[in-house]
Amino acid sequence: MSDSSRSGDLRWLKPALTGAAVALAAYHYWTSYRGSLPFIQHRSVHLGGVYIILLLSWLQATGRTKAKKGQVPLVAALAVASSAFFIFSFTRDITFVRRQDPASLALLFWGIGVLLLGLELCRRVLGWMLSGIVIGLTAIVLLAHIDFIPWSSWMASVTARDMANTALFTTQGIFGSITGVSAGVVASFLIFGGMLSASGGSDSLMDLARLLVGRFKGGPGKISVVTSAFFGTVSGSAVANVVVDGVFNIPLMKRTGFKPEFAAAVEATTSAGGQLVPPVMGAAAFIMAEFTNIPYRDIAIAAITPIVLYYLAVFVSIHIQAVKGGLGGIPQEEIPPASHLFNSTFIGSFLLPMTVLLVSIYVYNRSLTFSSWAATTTIIAFVLIRPGKSFIDRLRVICEGGRTAGIEIARIGAIVIAAQLLVSILGMSAIASRLANFLAMGSLPVGLGLVFLALVVIILGFGVPTAAAYVIAASFSTPIFSALGIHPLPGHLFILYFTVYANVTPPVMPATYAASAIAKANAAQAGLIGMRLLFPALLVPFIFVTHPELLLNQGSFGSLAVLFFCVAAGLCITAMGLGGWFGRTLERWEQPIITIIGVLIAWPNFAMTCAGIALLITVVLLRWRSGWPQANAKRTQTESQRLPKESFDTPPQFPK
Repeated sequence: MSDSSRSGDLRWLKPALTGAAVALAAYHYWTSYRGSLPFIQHRSVHLGGVYIILLLSWLQATGRTKAKKGQVPLVAALAVASSAFFIFSFTRDITFVRRQDPASLALLFWGIGVLLLGLELCRRVLGWMLSGIVIGLTAIVLLAHIDFIPWSSWMASVTARDMANTALFTTQGIFGSITGVSAGVVASFLIFGGMLSASGGSDSLMDLARLLVGRFKGGPGKISVVTSAFFGTVSGSAVANVVVDGVFNIPLMKRTGFKPEFAAAVEATTSAGGQLVPPVMGAAAFIMAEFTNIPYRDIAIAAITPIVLYYLAVFVSIHIQAVKGGLGGIPQEEIPPASHLFNSTFIGSFLLPMTVLLVSIYVYNRSLTFSSWAATTTIIAFVLIRPGKSFIDRLRVICEGGRTAGIEIARIGAIVIAAQLLVSILGMSAIASRLANFLAMGSLPVGLGLVFLALVVIILGFGVPTAAAYVIAASFSTPIFSALGIHPLPGHLFILYFTVYANVTPPVMPATYAASAIAKANAAQAGLIGMRLLFPALLVPFIFVTHPELLLNQGSFGSLAVLFFCVAAGLCITAMGLGGWFGRTLERWEQPIITIIGVLIAWPNFAMTCAGIALLITVVLLRWRSGWPQANAKRTQTESQRLPKESFDTPPQFPK
């Protein structure tokens, strides 16, 4: 058979995948405004769409040759079986099956097959990590009834039939609250992000960042801070942020003198932090609101000060590297004029939708789904009335945004299926509550308990997306917070921050690997540099969980202002010590001294802060008496003379 005939058999695949993705996005766009169906029916439609899109993606990924060998009938059968299960769930209130009225064996086996298929789809999206954790924990819980098993006393005994009934036919299973968040606010914001990107909003962000910080020392690195913070707030994924922003930012950083490893570390660190930027903090923050019953609006407001400190520390680290290396900004001709920003694309695809989103959430106090619908509608209206394009081209832009959003909804949906199953198993086994009781009986100090929890959360985040890692960590951490006397809001923000940090910390560090591939850099070295950039920010969660007044709306304005100033100053000095520059290039033995001084000033303890300030004054006076300004001037001049002159590519031309 010829190659053309082979490929012709699967010509339907791409339009079928596009149609399914756009249809799922359109359904969620409609329900964001009109309100969803009864929750079991709504989640059934959502999960059915997730399975169909991922099965079509599976078929597309296998390649045409393998598909000819039987993949098409197999995938079709799986799609029919899973869709039929969710149609059954839609037509009947499936939660009628209770523990005292178990489902038939045929229905159980049907549902278990759908669950196993969901774990396989999660594996194809994410790899073995999350699916393997679910399967392994299931086996451990099922074996807990055997007396001689070492962990049998740590968990409740659960039979296989009870576990299947709970996972399939109750609201503690795949139709639970996390699936509801995925099928609601997460889906609506993914549609907003897809439309924002398709309409040119991401390009407008890049131009805005070039205008704001491009001309300063280390401008390309600082551009990464701005673009990653803005784009990450709507993408909700560190790796996606790296892929979108890194292809522009990393070559620009390398071209202006940054080493490839440093450029990769900067992009990974700034992209990971984008998931913590209000007003849209990604899927994990929406799930956090569901877990804690704290309004998302309050979570987003409280998170403002920590993320400002996070990016301040990274910004200072980039500036130090630029000063040490004598690196300037990007050429003036590559910086767009201010008039270029205020064109129709910038206003219609970025400024106006973001304004609508913020006003709807924070002024009119509307729901998140409605607010994202209003912002998305603003973008669609702009695309439809934008001059200079045919009607077909306008529809193509909208379909591209819907396709991107639909596929991303399906990918996150697969991860949520596994995460929801994990939460269900943890709840049935009572592992979390027994661990909390153990910590409470041991009278573990709060500081040591937080360090232990941070390490566990980072390990759980290895190779797992932020939302899934947060779900895993929050499932067993909530009772631990009660045992340690920690308030839920700072406690869950603590977990969220360290699940984000897992994207950058070795050995898995998915964001760093993605950035290193773009930069053609050594990933191990980039990971170590990323840890250095991240270290000052690691202090922030420990500070706000022990001193909640650092969070907005958690204390008086006066105490917040004093605390914020001291922490910000301390983090900047810590970044200087780690970066090896404090008015001049530091010797190796001087770096830990400056770093420790910064940590002392940053930590909210009066005695420690005073000691840090006293040590800082002593160091400054000693360096001044030894001729600091003159030595600094000579060293800077010498380092600048050693720098090679960089050649720049032809700069882009901006319309007048």
